[in-house]
Amino acid sequence: MAKLVELAAIKEAFEEYYGSESPLPPFVMVLATKRHNRRFYSSARDNVAPGTVVSDGIARVGANEFYMQSAYPLQGTAKLTNYEVISNEASLSLNDIQAFTHGMCYTHQIVASAVSLPEPVFVAHELAKRGRNNLVGYSNVADVPRNDGGIDFAKLNKKLTYRRNELVHRRFNA
Repeated sequence: MAKLVELAAIKEAFEEYYGSESPLPPFVMVLATKRHNRRFYSSARDNVAPGTVVSDGIARVGANEFYMQSAYPLQGTAKLTNYEVISNEASLSLNDIQAFTHGMCYTHQIVASAVSLPEPVFVAHELAKRGRNNLVGYSNVADVPRNDGGIDFAKLNKKLTYRRNELVHRRFNA
């Protein structure tokens, strides 16, 4: 679904914004998840060191994936993040993708050390959670605007946007 629907929608948005006369850039799509049951340990039965990448002999057959421990685990057993390369139109090497995703784990605005997920993935997750919470809260006090296809997202966005109030100038992602 990510490759067939979401990547196609992203490309369509690029074409709509930039116009069809300019060529699309090559896209690289990598899915990151911690929803798996695999645990990795060092040979001393300790947590693996930050920066450790595991791909040989553990990845699913036919899948272009790897596991990476970006952050130092503060408590308990480390759970490496699973990355799966869905699309690689730029023909980047797996080492380049690993280095880039590891670097993105150092872009947190509050702490100087690495976090377990690339920061843009974490922020997107938090914004989606906030959007859902706003929708649930709004639906408890008012009717959600609807059209023939279900929820009228254009009207709903106008009602719930932060652009027209004092929150527009407030930091929201830290």
